[in-house]
Amino acid sequence: MNEHEYSAYLKRLHNLVYVELAQKVAAMEFFVRNGELVRRDVAAGLIEPVLPAIISGLHYDVTFSLYRLFDKRNSDRNIFDFLNKTEQIHDQLSWKSPFPKDNIKSHRLLLDELADPIGRLAKRRNKFFAHYDGRYFDDKTLLDIDFPFGVDDACTLLDALVEIVLFYGSAYDGIHSVRNWQIVVYSSTERLYSRIREQPHMDDSSQGDAIRTT
Repeated sequence: MNEHEYSAYLKRLHNLVYVELAQKVAAMEFFVRNGELVRRDVAAGLIEPVLPAIISGLHYDVTFSLYRLFDKRNSDRNIFDFLNKTEQIHDQLSWKSPFPKDNIKSHRLLLDELADPIGRLAKRRNKFFAHYDGRYFDDKTLLDIDFPFGVDDACTLLDALVEIVLFYGSAYDGIHSVRNWQIVVYSSTERLYSRIREQPHMDDSSQGDAIRTT
């Protein structure tokens, strides 16, 4: 890998982690932590009944998007590969803020400490989200018993990705991004949900009229 390829790799990781994944996890966190509110609002007709399906789709998206960045077996590009590439060409890169190559070990140790939640995420992905294991096809609630993985786990893995990507991004090109981006997106999702609740909802007859006039 040359410097141009490394720069593109880092930029792509930054976009995947900091822009796409961070926003998805933050939005999912809001809906998980406010799940009871959403269920009540749907039952009361304050929110369109399609919303739970959209939230479910977000859950699937986060599961796949998060795990593939930790997937060492089936993915050519992941956070482990990125650290390996960084170590291999460290001395040939034009760092804005140089650091000892040994610092990379600290990030490997960070990932080693996350082996348990990464493993549980992998099992969930492989046994339900990507493929239907018979046990969980029959009763998907067993997934949370056998391989529990909550929004706090997702945030923990995301935080590790953000820490690594922002460290090397800052060291390489001097760009400093806001670390608490998830908080901003969480608040934005909360405001969006409030606006949706405040919107008047069409009854069945008006929905029919709307369909006919479009």
